Amino acid sequence: MLLAGCATPGHAGPTAPPTEVAPSQTVTATPSDDASPSADAASSAVSAATTPPKAAADCSVVNCVAITYDDGPSPLTSQLLDIYIERGAVATFFVHGPKVVNDPVTVQRAHDAGMEIGNHSSNHPNLSLQSAEVVAREIGDTQQQVAAVTGQAPRLLRPPYGETSATVNQIAGQQGLSVVNWTDGPADWENHDAVTVAALTLARVRPGAIILMHDTHQWTVDAAPAIIDGLRQQGYELVTVSQIIGSPQPGQFYTDGQAPA
Repeated sequence: MLLAGCATPGHAGPTAPPTEVAPSQTVTATPSDDASPSADAASSAVSAATTPPKAAADCSVVNCVAITYDDGPSPLTSQLLDIYIERGAVATFFVHGPKVVNDPVTVQRAHDAGMEIGNHSSNHPNLSLQSAEVVAREIGDTQQQVAAVTGQAPRLLRPPYGETSATVNQIAGQQGLSVVNWTDGPADWENHDAVTVAALTLARVRPGAIILMHDTHQWTVDAAPAIIDGLRQQGYELVTVSQIIGSPQPGQFYTDGQAPA
């Protein structure tokens, strides 16, 4: 399954290529606590009006869903955070390193509010078509840029377009990253209205689902209140991707999280 995206060719410096390995197997891990240590604020301008959500549920015994947003931070991300913070909900944001550099305040605010920050490469290339050197640079730069803002490097990589390979998975693992795609989503790059985005999300969800959206579309932001409220009405707990997986393992590939037996 491919995504519509805004790929911008990037330049990468030399890195020693890894040895090719067999493709990683999709796994579901045993639950564990998701440690998210706080770090020094990136800016004194970060809003203090953030109320962390309640402790994560045990997704092996209750119905959980992880909402994810790719391609930010964008000018719309702060508005989306307002919605999540107001409702005491969490999501996972897969970000581009250069955008993190341009808007560290929003990334720090998301981190402080309990959102998970994941790696979505620097320049959005199809990583499966790149050399090992380019893959390592695309991933590594964003790791460093997020860590410089939040004090914590991402533990999850979402490869652009959902395209990965044995080499990408191995390099991700060497940098402490699990590779995460998605279970389903409302195809918000094709469906351009909030009602449709919300309706499709609520119709397609299932326990353990990792849902793909983008915080670069106004209609997706506008759909967020109905999605959060609707999922809760269906009995779902909203958690981060690391929480729904339980204990993501570096180099492993995931499309789903835990669900009750």
